[in-house]
Amino acid sequence: MLVRAVNETTELSMQFRTSNITIQLLDDQHFMFKYPTKSFRNAKSLNLAVTLYRNKKELNKTIHECSTQEMEVKPEKLDFHIFIQLNKPIFKPGDDVRFRIIVIDKDMKPYQMNTIDVKAIDPYNRTIQRFDDLEDRNFGIFGDTFSLSRNTIFGDWKLQVVVNKQSHLGASKIFPVQKYNLPLFAVNIETSSRYYLPESRIIISIIARYSFGDFVTGNADLIIKDVEANQTYFQQSFENITGIKSIALNVQDDLSIKIINRIDLQATVTFTEPETGIKSNKSALFSIHPDATIKMTPVHPKDFIPGLPFDMNLIIKNWKNESIETDEEAQIDYTYKLADGSSKKISNRPDIRKGIAKQEAIVPKDTVEFDINAKFLNSKTYRMKVGVEKNEIGLDRLSVDYSPKNPNLNDSIEIFIKGEGQLSKIIIVIMSKYGMQDAKLIDCKLQIVCTFELEVVEDMMPQFTVDAYFVKGKDLVAHGSVDIRTADLGPNHLKMKLSSRKVKPKSAVKMSFDTSENSQIYLLAINQRLRFLREGNDVTSNDIIEKFSELSPKTEILMDDMTSWHICSPEELIRVESGRDVTSSHSSNSITSNFDDDFMNDYDSNDIDVDEVEYLMETPDMPIEDGLLREYFPEVWIFEDFEAENSTVDKVFRVPDSMTSWHISAISVHDEKGKKRVLLLLIHSN
Repeated sequence: MLVRAVNETTELSMQFRTSNITIQLLDDQHFMFKYPTKSFRNAKSLNLAVTLYRNKKELNKTIHECSTQEMEVKPEKLDFHIFIQLNKPIFKPGDDVRFRIIVIDKDMKPYQMNTIDVKAIDPYNRTIQRFDDLEDRNFGIFGDTFSLSRNTIFGDWKLQVVVNKQSHLGASKIFPVQKYNLPLFAVNIETSSRYYLPESRIIISIIARYSFGDFVTGNADLIIKDVEANQTYFQQSFENITGIKSIALNVQDDLSIKIINRIDLQATVTFTEPETGIKSNKSALFSIHPDATIKMTPVHPKDFIPGLPFDMNLIIKNWKNESIETDEEAQIDYTYKLADGSSKKISNRPDIRKGIAKQEAIVPKDTVEFDINAKFLNSKTYRMKVGVEKNEIGLDRLSVDYSPKNPNLNDSIEIFIKGEGQLSKIIIVIMSKYGMQDAKLIDCKLQIVCTFELEVVEDMMPQFTVDAYFVKGKDLVAHGSVDIRTADLGPNHLKMKLSSRKVKPKSAVKMSFDTSENSQIYLLAINQRLRFLREGNDVTSNDIIEKFSELSPKTEILMDDMTSWHICSPEELIRVESGRDVTSSHSSNSITSNFDDDFMNDYDSNDIDVDEVEYLMETPDMPIEDGLLREYFPEVWIFEDFEAENSTVDKVFRVPDSMTSWHISAISVHDEKGKKRVLLLLIHSN
């Protein structure tokens, strides 16, 4: 659920079976809630109730208003993912809205759609335009265009997509329609660290650049405050700034903060260009900690099978959230109780390497209770009772696991295989969507846990399966498998190069694409000035990887159209209140904020991977040929597709007259023996 433009303090409550949770909604934050499939037990479906709650003041009283939507949830596997690309992130009345719908199956291939229903919905929840004719566009990519009226309604519009009539698995993208002027520049603010102690010195850097890369000269207003407590600790103006402005502040002297508990602060800069009065603002987050306490985070299974190894990892980080290197040892104690009532204890002091202490323990099969007690230096002691399960691996099953998670290309990963008892020789088969990658015989030497290393090669990416077979007798073969997703897309990757990084207006620029033969390439190039206003119209590699990074099948539910408010019923109020009790005992780690830490790096000409893409940037000091009239200033330069008959294809485009940078992205769909697949999702650059 994406939340934007929240005017009143609004809370969201969810009730799934007997579970409730309530959170406060903030602008530009998204929330993820996960429920395990086992919650369904034998039920074919369960109801999910979502309530929006707000207090609305009218005259001398406060009204409690709610908006509730209920939906039937089924424990089904998601066969496809939907991605939406728009030609712009923000529109004016009279603009053409051009869109592409990209539908990919679980193997990252274009999904063959039977039906599609695309709706353009205005701020009053009315369907203004509808597209449902697939024609011959059923292989993963669907695109079209509609025009906004010059008298269209301002506000947040929505493009809603439903594939194969599965409305609860649909997707939507919000795009605002409003009057706007393209900003010439954007400001950025950075702090020297995200974490400080009371005696620390904070360095804050402010920089403003035009869209074509030059520094802006102007004035900056800096405010540092605790947003939650609404308390301002620092406020000052700086005039005539050109380039990078650095401000050094002492936590105790300049901010006058008395630290008892951790304080989260926000530094906000408003930069003004004096000649035009145009303003741009940006914020950075940082925190002040009372002391250098070390944080210990335990990672282990919630339950395990006695007789098999119990894997325990302690992640040790300092107060800056950095992994530490130390000669100190962690202390891990396991206490277990046997079926006969006796209790025993195992004590370990594992070394810490790269901030992680790893420990494996094996307890007898007749263990009925299992407790952990972990400690490292001045960190808080961790105590936990772990669930004990019956040995359900069975004679014909193997348990297969791996480490580390989300490996990269050429990484070595360790595969762990567990069986009912000792293992001798195991047959390993490695499969990816490109076919069998390897098969080998592993000698486990009668170990209970058999391990071996495996190197990730390109054809294994972005997902591969490790199958293990153990022949126990003439008619009995034990089998187990694990699906492994990598951190990158691997061969599902398109390379793009530009002939020039700096060009004059009206110049010809050659774009070279390395893909597969008979591919269709979809290209988008938009003005960086438009991205200063808003982003989010495009599809990025991170979007794809995030969708495909979940090993467990999951059902994604689209809940929107919650625009009808009414006086809260007693049932709705109970849902909100009970969810608050649950939320108060949890941290806010489930909230992911949309915060860009790498804004300044976008302009660093030294930060270029020339093997992937070259950066296109225009600068204002380049002379223009005499007699040429500059008259073409589009917000979107390119939105088209073309065929790549060969593995390398060159396309020449004429650069518009704008003095700016252009944000370019490309998507390639490859026809492989009549079966199309997405070869890449996304290259982009300024």
